[in-house]
Amino acid sequence: MTPLSNILTDRAETFSLSETLTRIEHDSHESIRAAQHTMQVPPEEQTPTIELSQIKQALLDMRAQIDIIVSALDADMHVVPAPPAPTPTPLVEAYLPSTPAPQIQERPQYIPEPPAPVHSEQPLYVERDRASAPVYGSFRIVEGVFNGQRMIGEDGNHYDVPQNYASKSKMVEGDHLKLTITAEGKQYYKQVGPVKRKSLMGELMQDPQGNWVVVVDRIPYKVLTASVTFYKARPGTKTVILVPEEGIANWGAVDSFLS
Repeated sequence: MTPLSNILTDRAETFSLSETLTRIEHDSHESIRAAQHTMQVPPEEQTPTIELSQIKQALLDMRAQIDIIVSALDADMHVVPAPPAPTPTPLVEAYLPSTPAPQIQERPQYIPEPPAPVHSEQPLYVERDRASAPVYGSFRIVEGVFNGQRMIGEDGNHYDVPQNYASKSKMVEGDHLKLTITAEGKQYYKQVGPVKRKSLMGELMQDPQGNWVVVVDRIPYKVLTASVTFYKARPGTKTVILVPEEGIANWGAVDSFLS
């Protein structure tokens, strides 16, 4: 019979672990039976001492052989190292082209056009540097030129002149006036710059529109209605009027009526 140590030593590298253990178990039983036959004692007559010694020796042999097998298995086993932890892939930010800021078109600066000059027929009117009427305390003063019916102020506004005052003062077209306007809105005129004038004689008449005129050498001159009604003059009355000495006038101031 082949010793158990020889089987384990010679065949450990040939058989697998399960086959080797099976053979060890088989050889162990064979060793026990061989020991029993050697002593030629039936198994029933063996003393406990002899049986236990044989079993102990067989177990020791098995233990030695198991140690040899374990050592052989340890030498053949290759420890597979655990795979290294994957290196985290750095996050690569996607390149997004920056959106250009919207361009704001600058609007051209608005420059208002100056208003067209107003050409008014104002004879003998001299413009002053003042663009608006000055204010003094609770009243303001406006100066201008009389056009036969109204005053054209230096501020470009038209101011009505009472016909009674114009008739009594015998204002002539082109006279320079000063108007004082109070805080209550009252107006006071003063004739501060009369122009040179001349006298003309003509005939009082009414035009198709009902306006009173004095015709001198077939040239009609308008006169204020208040001047005619105050003296209760009638069409055809000889009338003396005052007009500017220079320039062409459209209005005349009634100086007197001849009966």
